[in-house]
Amino acid sequence: MQALFILGCWVSLITLGCVAPFVMALAYIWVDLFRPQDVAPVLGQLLPFSATTAMLTIGAYLVLDRRDPPRLGLLTALLVLWAGWITLTTSWAMFPTSAWWKWDWAFKTILFTALLPFIFRSRIQMEAALLVILCCIASNVLPFAIQSVFGGGGYGRPFGLIEINGGWAGRAALSAPMPSPACRWSPICSAIPCWRRPGAGCAGSIWRRRASRPSAPSAPSRGRR
Repeated sequence: MQALFILGCWVSLITLGCVAPFVMALAYIWVDLFRPQDVAPVLGQLLPFSATTAMLTIGAYLVLDRRDPPRLGLLTALLVLWAGWITLTTSWAMFPTSAWWKWDWAFKTILFTALLPFIFRSRIQMEAALLVILCCIASNVLPFAIQSVFGGGGYGRPFGLIEINGGWAGRAALSAPMPSPACRWSPICSAIPCWRRPGAGCAGSIWRRRASRPSAPSAPSRGRR
């Protein structure tokens, strides 16, 4: 059941990406961070999610989203040069097996990062990508946090959705400042009522409402006659 639900989420994102191509890129971010092939290992045997989603994202951009492409900037050129540099340095690594294993995901991540300015061009698209990143990290971090509070921590113990327990503390620390500005200034989050908006809370809204009310006039103090 879990595998079918995750597969349905992926198919839904790919289907929406046929109408809005940037959703394909959101699907790739979701696959890269949520890692459905690790949450439900049977899906990894069925389909290479990362490679398939990457090819569909590039194809959707080239076929459906070529209107007003941005100019090639310095950052994009530097990322492409960086991808070539890590490939070159990996070729003379002292431990080639481990080096090429790390090159595999690092090379793909750098190239996809170079493609992001061409896909996410509006504020809504960028904030949608930010919210997907936050939700993916939270889906893996929160189970570890809850289990650590009630049962104690420990590396190598299957606390969350996946059995790998390393690296999530750093990702949680890096993403900690993101929810507050996202919930305060994002037009996507502003459409959610305060009682459902994460991070905002009704207490803050009630406090701001009370603070904005005009206070009753105070009685004039009587001076000495």
